[in-house]
Amino acid sequence: MRKFLLYIYLMFFYCNCFSQWHPANSGLEELFNPFLSVYNLIGLNGNLYALYGGKGTILFSNTYGESWTLIDLHKDNFYPNWCDNCLESSGDTLYIGNTRPTPSNIIFRSWDNFKTWDYIDFPVYIDISAMTIKINNIYIGTRGYGWIAKSQDFGKTWYVKDDKLYPYNENADIIDINVFGSRIFVSLNNPNHPDYNGIYYTDDEMESFKMAEINSVNRNSIRFSRHNEVLYAFADNEAYKSLDSGITWNSLKQSFGEFTPNTLEFAFKDSIQIVGGFKEAKIIVSTDNGKTWTKKDEGLDWGARCLTIYGDYVFAGTSNGIYRARLDELTAVDDKKYKTDFTKILPNPFSEKTRISFNLEEPTYAKITVYNFLGFVIDVLAEGYLSEGYHEFTFDGSALASGTYYYVLQANGKVETGKLVLIK
Repeated sequence: MRKFLLYIYLMFFYCNCFSQWHPANSGLEELFNPFLSVYNLIGLNGNLYALYGGKGTILFSNTYGESWTLIDLHKDNFYPNWCDNCLESSGDTLYIGNTRPTPSNIIFRSWDNFKTWDYIDFPVYIDISAMTIKINNIYIGTRGYGWIAKSQDFGKTWYVKDDKLYPYNENADIIDINVFGSRIFVSLNNPNHPDYNGIYYTDDEMESFKMAEINSVNRNSIRFSRHNEVLYAFADNEAYKSLDSGITWNSLKQSFGEFTPNTLEFAFKDSIQIVGGFKEAKIIVSTDNGKTWTKKDEGLDWGARCLTIYGDYVFAGTSNGIYRARLDELTAVDDKKYKTDFTKILPNPFSEKTRISFNLEEPTYAKITVYNFLGFVIDVLAEGYLSEGYHEFTFDGSALASGTYYYVLQANGKVETGKLVLIK
């Protein structure tokens, strides 16, 4: 009976124990309890930046999410409130839009990891809602007025388009703005005139706009992403791509099939596409430019508000902090890359202590857990990201009764179990 219970437990463990996603909130526990929402993530010059909590808080990590530090941009008792969709970089400079500006600080920017920063001026008070940057051009959209504006000299002067973008701009919001080639795209939401919601584009630097053809039922919440020569648009339960620079759009829902997440976020790298859902904890991954998809969300207990690929990792900002997964584990590349020299137990049997050792060919997440014959946890010898090379951990059984115990080693997406025989 005991062996049967252990067998059932280990079968359940094999199916559920290895998590692809893990919390990456070290250093945040003392700052925020409970954790607040992460609205945007971006990597630049070896650092990862996060807009946290929506109240002017910026976090950065130079350890790929192993630990985080708070950046305090408060100055002269002024408390900025960051625009969720306004975190951008150009060259070595980081830009953040401020939704509570005076005309002298609509955008914060820094080129030295926020050791120093300055403000970008704007001629009038506006509530910024979207921003994108291309070389030395800054494009912004506004909330409540439906204006868009551009600067071609890093914010020294501005050209404001405050009319003729669409028939009704009163109470309208610019949800997102993007530049694709020489074409500028904006997505519009006007609750008073929903027929005019959707995607608009201009080929003449904002002098005139046309409405794009997109058969979306959620045209009030469209945002953009781009990768290689493809432009993407996404909203609640919907995603589209355009192969003709945004004039016409094709639905991706059939490609996603049963895996379609709710309220989408995108991340790209080469042929890899990662799509996540905010309203549900679901991540799907494609390694063939979106032809086929696989669900990869084990360990992610919260929906993704934002996704980014940086270094060897994928990061998800959620309503409960930041989660991280190894990119190679999500994309299931060649098994040879995952090769691990499992596992040596010396001595075994043992009378007090024994050593569990193994080699890793790649840095990876690993966990070693020891159970008794009923499946209860006796000890966790290691849990976290381990470096490449040799590792050794000691199991101390001096306070335990003689008998057979079981170790479970998780590493590189694989699971191994074995016996530890304690004889006193």
